[in-house]
Amino acid sequence: MKKNTTIMKLIPIASAASLLLAASAASAQSYGSGTIEFTGEVTDLTCTISGGAGAIGTTNVTVPMSAVQANQLAAAGDVAGEHPFQLIIGGPGQGTCLDGKVAELYFDPAAGQVDASNGNLRNQEANAPAANTQIQVKYKNAVVDLRDPSFKTDPVTITNNTATIDMASQYVANGGAAAPGFVQSYVNYKVVYN
Repeated sequence: MKKNTTIMKLIPIASAASLLLAASAASAQSYGSGTIEFTGEVTDLTCTISGGAGAIGTTNVTVPMSAVQANQLAAAGDVAGEHPFQLIIGGPGQGTCLDGKVAELYFDPAAGQVDASNGNLRNQEANAPAANTQIQVKYKNAVVDLRDPSFKTDPVTITNNTATIDMASQYVANGGAAAPGFVQSYVNYKVVYN
């Protein structure tokens, strides 16, 4: 019987020794280590965005486009009614809109009414919508493909607490000749300051 007791006492000791060896083997492996430092800035830089010439409102800006004749949009791809407008960043005396900072405007292709097939804005008017009619946004005389997440306006420097971005919009026939009716759409934007 004494023999069994000795075996029983050896098993816990052997188990403890195995755990000790496993722990020392794990700690013997060495990996490169170091520190990752993060730096940044919290700022109170905020500039209002408002409609300038050709637009109205603050933050949510409305561009009231003029009416055009349906025959001006007689075939797919025809454009009419170019409407220049401005987005005003900040304003005189807006102390949180700091001089010397640079602003760039981006559009959000995942939000709003961006047509994934062509980068125009779909007509979302619910009451008597103009069929086959979309809106294009233009920057520097070129149509902006609103599907492109990398599009941004040229940097504008804030001076006297203000900067201005000039843009335009126009109607475009899509899928055939436009029919009379109303047009309404929107696109989300963001302004980044550096």
